[in-house]
Amino acid sequence: MASSFKFNPPPGWVVPGENWVPPDGWAADPSWPPAPADWVFWIAAPAVEMPPAPPQAERLHPTPPPPLPDRSATSPTVDDGKVADPPALASSDDAPHLQESAELTTLRAEVAELRSQLALQAATGEASSADGIVELDDERVLQEVGVYRYHHPLENSEEFRDRLRALDGEIKETIKRGEAVLASDMFTFNNSLAKGRRMTSDFSKLMLRAYNAEADNCVRSLRAGNVLTAKKRLEASVTAIAKLGAMMEMQINPAYHVLRNQELELTADFLMKVQEEKEAAREERERLREERKAEQELALEREQLDKQRGHYLNALEALQASGDEEGIADLTQKLADVDEAIAQNDYRAANIKAGYVYVISNAGAFGGTWSRSA
Repeated sequence: MASSFKFNPPPGWVVPGENWVPPDGWAADPSWPPAPADWVFWIAAPAVEMPPAPPQAERLHPTPPPPLPDRSATSPTVDDGKVADPPALASSDDAPHLQESAELTTLRAEVAELRSQLALQAATGEASSADGIVELDDERVLQEVGVYRYHHPLENSEEFRDRLRALDGEIKETIKRGEAVLASDMFTFNNSLAKGRRMTSDFSKLMLRAYNAEADNCVRSLRAGNVLTAKKRLEASVTAIAKLGAMMEMQINPAYHVLRNQELELTADFLMKVQEEKEAAREERERLREERKAEQELALEREQLDKQRGHYLNALEALQASGDEEGIADLTQKLADVDEAIAQNDYRAANIKAGYVYVISNAGAFGGTWSRSA
C-alpha cells in the first residue's frame, strides 16, 4: 500500500490540527519564528498495512535496498513564508526508508529546539542551580570564596607594569587602525551611501567612547579579587552597544573586547601582587625587629655570662689557695655550666637569622642573678 505525506510545522508555528494540509498559496504568519535551516516540512506517513514478508529463498538472497530518496524532495524551500506542495507519493518499497527519514527529521527538530533553549539561557543568564545546573567553573567558585588565582602569573609587580604598558599600546593601535568597532558600510541616510557611511563613522566613535568609558571605570573601580564583577559590567556594555547599533550592524570588535578583558585581568593580578608584596614587606620588617630584639637580649645575656664566669674564676683561685677541695669541686661544676651557657649563646647569636627567636628572662638561675630560656 502506498504511503502519504503530512505537513510538519516548525517549532512555534500554530496550525489548526495534526493532519492539516496548507492550501494553495498559504504563507506563514510573519510573527511566527523562522523555520530552522534544515527543517523538513513534509514527512512520510507510512500506511498501516505493510507488504507481506518475502519467501525463505528471498531472505537468504535478499535484493539490495532501493536508494534513499533525494533529501531535496522532502525539504522544500520557503519563499516569503510560502510552503511548497508536498512531494509525490512514494511507492510501498520506499516506506521503510521514508519512516527512517521521518524519525531522523524528528530527532533533528528536537536537537534544534534544545540548542535554541540553551542559547537563550546562556544569553539571559537564567541557568541556575534551580534548573539542575551545577557550577563547575573552579576559578569562579574559588574567587567567590576569596581564593584568588592569577590569570597571568608573573614574578613581581614590575613585570605586571611592563605587561600593562605593552597591552595599553596594543589597545591604542587597534583604535588608530579603526578596528575597535565593526559596522556595516552599506548603510544609507536620505538615500545617500556617503551620508550613511559618515553617520556610521560618527555613531561608531560615539559607541566606542561609551564602551571605553565603561572599561576605564571598571579598571579604576577594580579591587583585588572582584575581576568577575568588572568583566560582567563590560560584557553588559558590549550587549547594549550591539542592541543600539543593530540597524547599522554595529558592535564592539570581539578582538578589541578581548584586549580590554585582558587589561582587567592584568590589573586585578597587579593589585593582588602589590598586596602580596606589601604583606611580605610587613612580615620582613616584623622579622627584622624580632632579630634585633633577640640580638640585644643575647648580647645582654653574654655580658652577664662573662661577668659570672670572671666571678667564678676569682672565687676558684681563692679556694685553691685555701685548699678547700669541696668548694673547688662545686665551683668547677658551676664554671662548666657557665661555659656551656656561653657556647649556647654564641650558637644562637650565629644562627639568629635562621628563624630562631629567643626570649631572655630575669628569673635567677646561675647564682640567683639571671637566667636564660629559649
